[in-house]
Amino acid sequence: MRVIAFDFGLTLGWACFEEGTPPRAGSWWLPGSWEHLGKMLIELDQRASTLLAEFKPDVIGWAEPFVGMTKVGNRWKPVSPESLGPLFTQIGKLSEMALPRRIRTVCVDEAEARRAFMGAVPRKSKDIKGAIKVACTQRHWMTPDAHARDACVIGAHIVSILDAASAPKQTPLFAEGTRHGRQARARP
Repeated sequence: MRVIAFDFGLTLGWACFEEGTPPRAGSWWLPGSWEHLGKMLIELDQRASTLLAEFKPDVIGWAEPFVGMTKVGNRWKPVSPESLGPLFTQIGKLSEMALPRRIRTVCVDEAEARRAFMGAVPRKSKDIKGAIKVACTQRHWMTPDAHARDACVIGAHIVSILDAASAPKQTPLFAEGTRHGRQARARP
């Protein structure tokens, strides 16, 4: 099974998973304001089409968006609909691309994906990003930035949900075993 996972944002992270190989990961900067929405869709269409043609995934996945608060100056304010538009547009575009290609789409909870990937998850965003970087490094996954690493977390969770046989390979315990040069062995 081949899975492409996306972490949406102005910098869109992606990770391609294929059984038996480490994920390939990267990120793209996309224009993200309402004024540049058309540009973003064209850019996303071109880049994602190339990735889909090259990798030929069975599944495309992403984390469900969470709407929270953002810090503006010294005050916290709700995230505005204007800032969510480009995010939901990215999801819509990838869904539209998947349908004619008969590619299954899967949406997962990012917090759940992080817990499955790392076990204990730190509370602060900066600490979470650092822990994910360490976890990817322990697995020997080459990732250029935090956006690609987030896509790896999402992709690993999707793979573990859809392919029960590979699920143990996505766990922190398996990562620890491979870090020390040992492979986890299934018990009879």
